Amino acid sequence: MRNCFALFIFITAFSGCKKNDTIITPIQTEYTQDFETLWSHFDQEYCYFPMKNIDWNALHDRYRPEIDTVSSAESFVGICTAMLAPLRDGHVYFTAPDGSYHRTRVSPYHANYDMKVYQSLYQKYGGEFVDKGLGYAVVDSILCIGILSWLDDNFVVADFDRILDSCKAMHGIILDVRPNGGGDQNLALQVAGRFTSSTTIGSYWSVRNGPNHSDLTSPAPIKVSPRGWTWTKPVAVLSGRVCFSSCEGFISAMRNIPGITVIGDTTGGGSGNPKLYAFGNGWQYSVPQWIEYTADMKVIEWNGIAPDIYVKADSTDFAQGDDPVFDYALAWIKNALVARQ
Repeated sequence: MRNCFALFIFITAFSGCKKNDTIITPIQTEYTQDFETLWSHFDQEYCYFPMKNIDWNALHDRYRPEIDTVSSAESFVGICTAMLAPLRDGHVYFTAPDGSYHRTRVSPYHANYDMKVYQSLYQKYGGEFVDKGLGYAVVDSILCIGILSWLDDNFVVADFDRILDSCKAMHGIILDVRPNGGGDQNLALQVAGRFTSSTTIGSYWSVRNGPNHSDLTSPAPIKVSPRGWTWTKPVAVLSGRVCFSSCEGFISAMRNIPGITVIGDTTGGGSGNPKLYAFGNGWQYSVPQWIEYTADMKVIEWNGIAPDIYVKADSTDFAQGDDPVFDYALAWIKNALVARQ
């Protein structure tokens, strides 16, 4: 009888252990491997871990159990977005099968321009947009150029060159990139090349090159090479919080060229050259690979690039049809011309 009772206790205890093991074993769903792959890609390739002081392992352990409850691609992306949000990285995003973007960071800043007011200025002065991303007008013998994007399907550098060549006699340039969120850095550097007579350093970059979060290459220069004849009259580059990515590389390059002044607000603070990866369900996600620094070796991510001259502009101004940044730049160039004379 004692032996039977002992056997009963043994079987009950053994069964209880086995049941607990089943409870703590992670459930394998169709999204489990996608989650682990995404986490590993960031662990092995993301460049900003040392700067941002993120406990990446802790985020894995926090959000991995939630994947067991996922029943759709949208809910899976929602959990991954929550895990990635502490990175506060504008280059970390998801792309849905329909091409729409799902960002993990929402900028806390306000734009220092209004698109309706922006476009009305060009209409007021008889200007035009020669491409989706490039427009110009002439105001009091000052050439005003708006570049909305550095995407090479929005405009080509030959169009910029034609505008510059046809307005060679103008007294100065307002180069407005406030709405510009980035694109092709080579296109941006080609435009910058029209304003320098010698090769100059625009910025620096380091790339993640190893399994450790601190594995980065030594900073290498990104250079601007002169192209064609050089514009040497006063130039005001208008910047703001919407300026991002390759547009910040452009601003970094331009402010390092003598005779150019940056006016407006600090840029958005985001540079990372993301690499895209695909899930099997048509979604994609991005992993930033590099750190970009200004020419004086300041990290652009989170910090942005401060203007040489800060000019306040907000919704109150725009509601009245005013653009204080543009107006200030126009007056600044006129004063610069008087000072030269």
